[in-house]
Amino acid sequence: LMDPEPVILAAPQPLTAGAQRLSTARAFLHGFIVVDGQGRYVGVCDGQALLRANVAMQQRRADQLERFAGALTAIMQIPNDDLPPDLAHPRWRVLEIVAEALDVDRVSVWRLGPEQTVIDRIGAFDRFEGRIATPFRIDAAACPAYLSALASSRVTAITDLKIDSRAEELRRIRGQDARGALIDAQIMADQRLEGILTCQTFGAARYW
Repeated sequence: LMDPEPVILAAPQPLTAGAQRLSTARAFLHGFIVVDGQGRYVGVCDGQALLRANVAMQQRRADQLERFAGALTAIMQIPNDDLPPDLAHPRWRVLEIVAEALDVDRVSVWRLGPEQTVIDRIGAFDRFEGRIATPFRIDAAACPAYLSALASSRVTAITDLKIDSRAEELRRIRGQDARGALIDAQIMADQRLEGILTCQTFGAARYW
């Protein structure tokens, strides 16, 4: 069923624009026009094809993020005193690669301290500020629900930091930095959660 004025979706992230149209069973009968990033016609699809494509895209992104987090495991195993103090060191190039691959504004690496009582930012890359070496520490006791969510899933995605209940503690801790969307991946070493790879956008909500 093609509406008189059908929704036009821009690939490769069609669900953001079409999600509201899929809130009822009848919505699966609707057709959508798909265009590329330059607005050129690609084709049409129905609701079921839209959801299948989005699920596959989300899985690819989660797998990609997990691979990046795995690459950072070696960094997490280096004692703080032995980490390259200069973020210009090639070791930190991976942060820029992650930002480019996932199209995010900031990528940060956090290390859980002894007994997991604190979380230290040991490096970050920001599209606007470049590489960030300024240390930042969060008391784990200030965000138990957030850490619990991280520990229970290899990837945690938050579409809108302003309204998601899992981000309530972050809004209190990070203030104005707690905006946009966020996706976190576990950094594991010896089957233990050693750190967090955090990717954030500062604009509108984002369906990961």
